[in-house]
Amino acid sequence: MKNEPPPETVREGDEVGQEKAANDSGRNRKGRSRKMPESEKWSRTHIANRLMVWTTALVAFATLFYAVATAFQVYLFRENARETAQQTDRLIDTSEKQAAVIREALEETKRSNREVAERAERALNTAEKQANASLTQANVSERMVEQNKELLKSARTQANTSQLSARAAERSAQLAAESQRPSIEIAEIRLTDIAAGKMPTGRINFRNGGASPARNFTVTAVIAFTSEKLLDATIRSSEPSTKATVIVLARGGAPVGVGTTLKRALDPQDITLLEERVGFVYLYVTGSYDDTLTRTHVEFEHCFRYNYAEPASIPFCTTHNTVKESRY
Repeated sequence: MKNEPPPETVREGDEVGQEKAANDSGRNRKGRSRKMPESEKWSRTHIANRLMVWTTALVAFATLFYAVATAFQVYLFRENARETAQQTDRLIDTSEKQAAVIREALEETKRSNREVAERAERALNTAEKQANASLTQANVSERMVEQNKELLKSARTQANTSQLSARAAERSAQLAAESQRPSIEIAEIRLTDIAAGKMPTGRINFRNGGASPARNFTVTAVIAFTSEKLLDATIRSSEPSTKATVIVLARGGAPVGVGTTLKRALDPQDITLLEERVGFVYLYVTGSYDDTLTRTHVEFEHCFRYNYAEPASIPFCTTHNTVKESRY
C-alpha cells in the first residue's frame, strides 16, 4: 500500500510509535469501513498522555477557581471599603453634631458661670456690708459682755460666799445633829457553860450612850457551834432563838439585852475541837433602831467567838460586823 510506512521507520522500543503503527496498519487492512468511538480512543490513549490531560484540566480548573476567588476577594475588599467609608462619614457627621452640642453647652456654661459670678459678687458685697454692720454691733456687744462679765464675777463671788456660808451652816447643823444622835453601845456580853454535857448560853446587853433616844430598838441573837468556814451558812439558816423590842431606848436608861442557849449539849469531841481551834462557839446578834433626829434608820450586826484558851476574852469575829444607815 502506498501510505504504509516502511518497517524500519518504527523504532524498536517506542511504544507510542508501535501503537500508532499498529493502528494505521489495522486501519489500512480493514479499510475505512468503521470509525473508532471517543471512549475507545481514550482507553487506547497512553497513561502518560491521560495523566497529562488530567493535569492540564486540573491546572485549568485551579486557575479558574483562583481567578474566581481573587475576583470575589476584590469584590469583598471593595464592599468593605465602601462600607467603611460610609461608617466613617456617619462617624464624622455624628462627631460634628456632638461637637456642636458641646460648643452650645460650653457657651451655656460660660453664660451660667458669668451669671453665678455676678450673683456671688453681689452677695459678697452684701455680706461685706452686713459684716461691717455686725462688727460694729459686735464691738458694742463686746463692751456689754465685758460689763456682764464683771457683773457675773461679782455675782459669783457673792454666790460663793453665800454657798460657803450655807455649807458652814449645814456642817454646823450636821455636827450638832451628830452630837445629839443616839449611840447604841454594847454594855455586857457573856458566854457560859462551855463544857462537856452542858448547853452553852450567851447573853448580850445594849445601852444608849447618845444624847437622844433611839426608837423602835430591836435585837435578836443566835448561838451556834460550828467551824469558821460554815459560820455564814449556819447563822443564815438558823432562826433567832430570842428577840427583844423597845419602843424608846432613852439615854442613860437601863440596858436592854437578849440571851440565847444552844439547843444541844456539848460532847467531849466538841471540847476537843474547841481545844484544837477547829470548832468554835459563836454568838451572832442583829438589830436596828430609828434616829428620829436625823431621820436615819440604822441596822447593825455583830459576831463574837468564844476563846477556849482565854475564856474571859470574847473577841469579835473577823466577819459579820457591820453598821448600815439609810435616810427616811
